[in-house]
Amino acid sequence: MSKVAHFRHFQTVRYNHAVECKAGNSWWVTRQEIGFDGKALPFGRVVFFARTAEEAEAWVESQQIENTPSVDSLALSA
Repeated sequence: MSKVAHFRHFQTVRYNHAVECKAGNSWWVTRQEIGFDGKALPFGRVVFFARTAEEAEAWVESQQIENTPSVDSLALSA
Protein backbone atom coordinates (compact mmCIF):
# COMPACT_ATOMS: atom_id res chain seq x y z
CA MET A 1 0.00 0.00 0.00
CA SER A 2 1.37 3.40 -0.91
CA LYS A 3 0.60 6.67 0.73
CA VAL A 4 0.49 9.92 -1.17
CA ALA A 5 0.74 13.23 0.64
CA HIS A 6 -0.80 16.13 -1.21
CA PHE A 7 0.46 19.51 -0.22
CA ARG A 8 -1.14 22.78 -1.14
CA HIS A 9 1.47 24.74 -3.03
CA PHE A 10 1.72 28.48 -2.66
CA GLN A 11 0.18 30.22 -5.62
CA THR A 12 2.63 32.58 -7.23
CA VAL A 13 1.63 35.57 -9.30
CA ARG A 14 0.60 34.29 -12.71
CA TYR A 15 -0.09 37.62 -14.43
CA ASN A 16 0.91 41.27 -14.54
CA HIS A 17 -1.07 44.44 -15.22
CA ALA A 18 -0.20 47.30 -17.54
CA VAL A 19 -1.96 50.68 -17.76
CA GLU A 20 -2.24 52.17 -21.25
CA CYS A 21 -3.56 55.57 -22.32
CA LYS A 22 -5.72 55.14 -25.43
CA ALA A 23 -7.13 58.69 -25.58
CA GLY A 24 -7.26 61.84 -23.46
CA ASN A 25 -9.68 60.38 -20.92
CA SER A 26 -9.52 56.67 -21.74
CA TRP A 27 -7.18 54.44 -19.75
CA TRP A 28 -7.14 50.68 -20.22
CA VAL A 29 -5.74 48.11 -17.80
CA THR A 30 -4.51 45.00 -19.57
CA ARG A 31 -3.65 41.72 -17.90
CA GLN A 32 -0.86 39.65 -19.40
CA GLU A 33 -0.65 36.05 -18.24
CA ILE A 34 2.71 34.54 -17.29
CA GLY A 35 3.44 31.06 -18.63
CA PHE A 36 4.74 28.16 -16.58
CA ASP A 37 8.24 28.91 -17.87
CA GLY A 38 8.10 32.34 -16.19
CA LYS A 39 7.87 34.32 -19.43
CA ALA A 40 5.00 36.63 -20.31
CA LEU A 41 2.64 35.30 -22.97
CA PRO A 42 2.62 37.35 -26.19
CA PHE A 43 -0.99 38.53 -25.78
CA GLY A 44 -3.01 40.28 -23.10
CA ARG A 45 -6.62 41.16 -22.45
CA VAL A 46 -8.34 44.30 -21.27
CA VAL A 47 -9.76 43.84 -17.77
CA PHE A 48 -10.67 47.40 -16.73
CA PHE A 49 -11.50 50.75 -18.33
CA ALA A 50 -10.94 54.06 -16.50
CA ARG A 51 -11.22 57.78 -17.22
CA THR A 52 -8.04 58.79 -15.34
CA ALA A 53 -4.63 57.26 -14.73
CA GLU A 54 -5.19 57.50 -10.97
CA GLU A 55 -8.41 55.49 -11.22
CA ALA A 56 -6.65 52.79 -13.25
CA GLU A 57 -3.71 52.62 -10.83
CA ALA A 58 -6.10 52.42 -7.86
CA TRP A 59 -7.84 49.45 -9.48
CA VAL A 60 -4.51 47.68 -10.03
CA GLU A 61 -3.59 48.28 -6.37
CA SER A 62 -6.97 46.93 -5.20
CA GLN A 63 -6.38 43.75 -7.20
CA GLN A 64 -3.01 43.20 -5.54
CA ILE A 65 -4.48 43.63 -2.05
CA GLU A 66 -7.39 41.23 -2.75
CA ASN A 67 -5.09 38.48 -4.05
CA THR A 68 -2.65 38.62 -1.13
CA PRO A 69 -3.18 35.59 1.12
CA SER A 70 -4.02 36.30 4.73
CA VAL A 71 -1.79 35.09 7.54
CA ASP A 72 -4.52 32.72 8.79
CA SER A 73 -4.73 30.92 5.44
CA LEU A 74 -0.99 30.17 5.58
CA ALA A 75 -1.15 28.42 8.96
CA LEU A 76 -0.61 24.69 8.99
CA SER A 77 -3.27 22.52 10.54
CA ALA A 78 -2.92 19.04 11.92
